[in-house]
Amino acid sequence: MKEPASATGLFKRETPNDIIIMVQINHHIGATWTEIPMLPIAILFLRLWAFRLRQGDAGRIFNIVDEQGRDEAIDILTSRQLSHCVLLLAITQFDVIGSAIYDSLNGLINQEIKPHFRKYWRDMGIPVNVELFPQLVSEIEEFKVQSKELQKNWLQKTHGGARNFGGFLGRPDVREVVEFIDRVQPLWKYIIRYFAAHDYEADCINRIDSDVDFIRLSGGEKVPARLLKQVYRRNEAQETSATPKALQPLGFAANHAIERFKIIQSNATVLRWYRRAVQARNRQRA
Repeated sequence: MKEPASATGLFKRETPNDIIIMVQINHHIGATWTEIPMLPIAILFLRLWAFRLRQGDAGRIFNIVDEQGRDEAIDILTSRQLSHCVLLLAITQFDVIGSAIYDSLNGLINQEIKPHFRKYWRDMGIPVNVELFPQLVSEIEEFKVQSKELQKNWLQKTHGGARNFGGFLGRPDVREVVEFIDRVQPLWKYIIRYFAAHDYEADCINRIDSDVDFIRLSGGEKVPARLLKQVYRRNEAQETSATPKALQPLGFAANHAIERFKIIQSNATVLRWYRRAVQARNRQRA
């Protein structure tokens, strides 16, 4: 399915008594619209700040010297919170609606369709874990990445770029993270080749533990079973579209580092960090 031009869109419609914010959420399978009246939210924020700025310590904390200044501060802070709220609406709606779309599909398949057809599929030789929508596997993975990227962009705007590349360079273990990704990338190249050579059989995840080359390349490093299971998604993704970056050897290595060092950022962010750190390292060596 064609990639949407953007993940979200924000529009407004003015009425005599209100402003309606319209949030458009774009997915591969279509778009959804949510209309949100701003007047009830504005009243909520107005009451919030009116209450706070009439507390005994408000004059000293907010430098309020008279009632006119208090009223102006209430208006300004209410307006600014509304602006922040509108930006967050797109992020939260993207996450909530996207999760509802994909999770409801998975719920229908796993809780109703598969139990209903289980005996028939068994008689027909159809695997019980057959993917009914294999093309959606990579789309769901991309949705998760997009959701994290939207949240990250919001944090950069509201926290002064607290999660930017400079922050990464400030990590005390930044060199160890980069070297770890360098070290495990050949391991993940081998894991991917191993699964492909064995036609992505279900027991690959167990058999690979005893493989001589796997043991040598891992060097005793624990490989999370959760990441090994994701290798199966490569087979499904290759049948429908280009393999996402997260399912390529470097992407797996980055996810391995995320688990190993308890990094909270997304795979796409860590990949950008890694590439820029490698470039900085190469410049220093030149």
